[in-house]
Amino acid sequence: MCQNLRKIGKISGIMKTLTNKFMIDVNMDAINFMSRCEGEWVSHRRYLQGIPKNPVNNTYKTEFTIEKTSDNSWLNKWKSETPEGLVGSEGEMELIFVDDECRRSRGYMSDEPDTSKVQVIDEDCVVWHTSYNGMTFREEIRLLENDTVRLRQTVAKKDSNGVVFLVGQYYEQRS
Repeated sequence: MCQNLRKIGKISGIMKTLTNKFMIDVNMDAINFMSRCEGEWVSHRRYLQGIPKNPVNNTYKTEFTIEKTSDNSWLNKWKSETPEGLVGSEGEMELIFVDDECRRSRGYMSDEPDTSKVQVIDEDCVVWHTSYNGMTFREEIRLLENDTVRLRQTVAKKDSNGVVFLVGQYYEQRS
């Protein structure tokens, strides 16, 4: 019996080491990805809302900057304009990476802080999984063309019924 307990303890230790290594790898991969995103960008995006009954297609242009503020944090500043050329929104968001999470100073549809699980697909693609205010978001960002282009897509669902209510598609270029 003692021998079995030692085996279980050894397996548990190995699993903990593997889990910690995975967290560090995810964190370092996400940090490397964010470092590649530093700089000034112009985003052309559209939102499909009211899915599936009454889809509304809105297009926007946003200028944004991503700047590193410490080893594991960045500041994202943006200003967008509507299709009519009016100021849509502007603001800033701090992003801090800890283990497999990104802690943001505000949400996209909320001024409250939120936390996203970060999934690294490969060295050029990350996915954020976020939930708040009865909504769940999946945001995928892929770097292309020697890090001069980002393709981004966000899908939002209502937690109450699982229905997709928003799809955002973004083509982002370094400016």
